[in-house]
Amino acid sequence: MQSELNLPLDEHDLLIGYLATGRDTSEPEQIASLLQTIAPDTPIHILAAAGENDPALQPLLDSAERFPQRLSVRHATDEARWHRILAGSDCLLMPARHYPSALQAQCALSYGTVPIAHASTSIREIVTDATPANLLHGSASGFLYYKTTPEQLADAISRASTFRAKPAIWWQKLALQGMAQSFHAAETTNRYLQCYQSAIDNPVATPAH
Repeated sequence: MQSELNLPLDEHDLLIGYLATGRDTSEPEQIASLLQTIAPDTPIHILAAAGENDPALQPLLDSAERFPQRLSVRHATDEARWHRILAGSDCLLMPARHYPSALQAQCALSYGTVPIAHASTSIREIVTDATPANLLHGSASGFLYYKTTPEQLADAISRASTFRAKPAIWWQKLALQGMAQSFHAAETTNRYLQCYQSAIDNPVATPAH
C-alpha cells in the first residue's frame, strides 16, 4: 500500500490510518493539534481517508500542507479503498470524543490493525489497553486514552510507537490477540447472561434499617 499511495516511509515508521466519517467535526482539529504536540522524533505517519465532498477534508488538507512528513490525505470513494487503508495500516486512529465507532474497532482488530482510541464505554468493551499487566496476561489489543486532549492522544501514539520499536514478535502478538477476538452476537449475549446470572446468584445484602 505504501507503493500504491507513494508514501515514503521508513520500515520502522508507524503507519496510522484514520477514516474521516464527517460525524465528528472536532476530529480534524484534534489531529491538527496532535501534529503540533507530538515529539518531532516520533516515527509516525498518519494516512487519512475521506470522501471527495467530505467537509472534514479541508482541515485535513491544510494540516497535510503544514506537516507533509506526518500526514497524507487520500480520497476514498469506495468501500474497498476504505478497507485497504484500514487493513494496510499498523494502527487505526479513533479520536472521536463521544462515539468512536465500535464497528470500526472490530474491523480493525479483525485485520490485525491495532486501535488507538478514546476510551469510551463502547470502545472499552472491545479494546483492552496495552498496559504491562494486560500484555502479561495476553488480553491487550490496543492503546486507549481517557481524556480527549492533544497531550493524552499524543501519549497514546507515543506508547504505540515505542511498543512498535520492540522486536517484531511483540507487535505480532498484540495484533494476533486482537484478531483472536470474536464479536459474534451470540457470544456477546452469553456474556451478558453470565453477568446477570452472577448478579442473581450473588445478591447484595439488604442493609439493615
